[in-house]
Amino acid sequence: MIFDVILLSLVYLLSLFSIAGFGKLTTIYLGQKKIDNLFELFFIGLIFLLLLGFFNYIFFGYSKYSNLLILLFGLFFYFYHFKINLKLFKKIALPSLLLLGIFISKTHEDFHLYHYQHLKELTDGVIKFGMVNLDSFVRYGYSSMFAYIQGFFYLPYFELQLFHVPVYLVYVALCSFLYDYKNEKNEKKIIFFSIVTLLVLLIKFTRLSEYGYDYISQFILIFIFFQFLKTSNNANIIFACLFFIFALAIKITSIFFLPIIFYLLIRNKSFLNLNIKSKTFLRGLILSGLTLFIIFANSFLKTGCFFYGLKNTCFSQNKISWVVNFNKIEEHREIASKWAKGFYHTGEGAFQKENPKEVPDSIYGWTPFWLKGHFKSKILDFVLLIVLCFLCVFWATDKNFLRPKKNEKGDRYKFFLTSFASFFLWFSLLPQYRFGFSIIILLIFSTLFIFIGNIEKFNFKKINLLILISIFIFNIKSIDRIYGEFNRTDVHRYSNFPWFWLPERNFETKKFSNSDDLFYVPLDGTCFNISTPCAFRANKIIIKKKRFLREYITISNAN
Repeated sequence: MIFDVILLSLVYLLSLFSIAGFGKLTTIYLGQKKIDNLFELFFIGLIFLLLLGFFNYIFFGYSKYSNLLILLFGLFFYFYHFKINLKLFKKIALPSLLLLGIFISKTHEDFHLYHYQHLKELTDGVIKFGMVNLDSFVRYGYSSMFAYIQGFFYLPYFELQLFHVPVYLVYVALCSFLYDYKNEKNEKKIIFFSIVTLLVLLIKFTRLSEYGYDYISQFILIFIFFQFLKTSNNANIIFACLFFIFALAIKITSIFFLPIIFYLLIRNKSFLNLNIKSKTFLRGLILSGLTLFIIFANSFLKTGCFFYGLKNTCFSQNKISWVVNFNKIEEHREIASKWAKGFYHTGEGAFQKENPKEVPDSIYGWTPFWLKGHFKSKILDFVLLIVLCFLCVFWATDKNFLRPKKNEKGDRYKFFLTSFASFFLWFSLLPQYRFGFSIIILLIFSTLFIFIGNIEKFNFKKINLLILISIFIFNIKSIDRIYGEFNRTDVHRYSNFPWFWLPERNFETKKFSNSDDLFYVPLDGTCFNISTPCAFRANKIIIKKKRFLREYITISNAN
C-alpha cells in the first residue's frame, strides 16, 4: 500500500512536467519560446496530447509501452529546457499541498455508467466505427474527447487506474496558475478577481469524485479568461481561440462562453492589427484547424454524423452502415434539457416527470421548479461562497479602491453585457451548475467590476493568510472524505487503497457477424469493467471485423 501511495504521488507530480514538456514543444512550433510558466505550458500541452491521442488511436492504437515512452519524452523535453533548481520546487509547492485530492475511492457518478468503459473501448488497440451503437443511451456519441488524453495514462502495472490523474491536474494547474498570477505584472483589478477565484476553487472543488468532463471544460474556460488578460498581443489571440476550440472538444456546452470570448477579443488592443502573415498566426491556424477537424472526425467515427447534434450532418445507413439512430439522440437531448430545467428528477432507474401536465415549456413555466430545486441545492451556496471570498479579499485590499474610472466605463459595461449574454444562453438552454459555473463566476465579477476603480495595493500578508486558510480547508475536507471512504459499507469502500473500486462482473459472450471474435454482454447492469467490445444491445447490433491497413470493427444497428 505504501509503495502504491508513493508511486501514485510521483506519477501525479511528474505528469505535470511531462504534459508541460509537450506544451514547451508546442510553443517552440508556434514561435513563442519565451513562454516558460509551468502551468501555462501544461494547458498548452493538453492540446498537443489531444491531437496526438486522436491520430494515435486512428493509425496505431494505444499501447501501454508506447504510452510510457511518450510520457517519458515529455518529461525529458521539459527538463531539457528547464533546470532543476529552487525556483522549480517553489512551482510545485501548491500542487504538493493539494496532493490528497488525488486519492479517491468513490468516483464520478457517470464513471460507472460510461466514462470508464469508453476509455477501455478506446485503449484496447482496436479502432471502432459506430461505437455509439454499443450503448442503448448513445452516450459514447457525446463522450468527451479528453479521453484521448487519458488514453496515454494506460500504462504498465497501473492499467487504467491513472485515468483521473490528468483530470485532477487540470484543476491543480488552474489553482497554481492563479496563485502565480498575483506575483506577476498584471492589472491589479484582474489580480483581485484571480485571488477571489483561487479561494473559491480551493474551498469549493475539494472532491475529485465530482469531476466529470463538464468541470474540466469549465476550468479551462476560467483559465482562458485570466490567461488572455495577461498581455495584449497577437499570440494571446491565437491561444484564446485555440483554447476555446479545445474546450469545445472536451464539452460542447463550452459554446455558452462564446460571448465572453468576443469580449476578450474586442478588449485586446492588438486585435485590429493582427498580423495574419506571422509564423505564430499561420501555425496557430493549423493547430486550430486540426482541433476542429478531429472534433468532426471523432463524431463521424462514432456516430456516422459529422456533428452528432445536427441530423442533416448524418449519412444514411445505405452509405454508412454504422450511422446512429438519430431518434435516440433527440430523445436523450430532450431528457437532458428537461432535466436541466427541473422537469425531471431521478427515479428508480429512470427519469420521471414532475407534474408534467402543469409545467409549460416556456421559461416562465419551468423557472419556479428550477429555483426550488437546482438553484437552491447547487447554485445558491456557490454564489454565497463567491461573495464571501470577495469580501475576504476586499479586507486584504486598500479600502479606497471603490472609485470607478470614467475612461473605463465602456469596457466595464461590455464585460457585464457579454457575461450576461453567456449567462442567458446557459440559463435558457441547459441551466445546470456543472455546465456553467465559470459563467456564474464571471457574471458576478462583471457586476462587481462596474463599481471597482483603481486598486493601488494589496496587503499580501493577508492575501497569503487567506490562501493558507483555504488550502487548510481543502486538506481537512480531503482527510475527512478519505476517512469516510475507508469506513463506507457499500461498494465504494476503500478496499484497495489508493486505487478505486473495480468489481468482477457477470457477462455472456456473442460472436461477431463475420468471424469467431467475441463481444461481451453484461448480465447485471452496465458494461462497467467488462472486456471490450461490450454491448448493452446484443440483439440489436451487428459487429463485423474488417481490415484496411490494420484491423477495425464496425458496429451497426440491426434494424
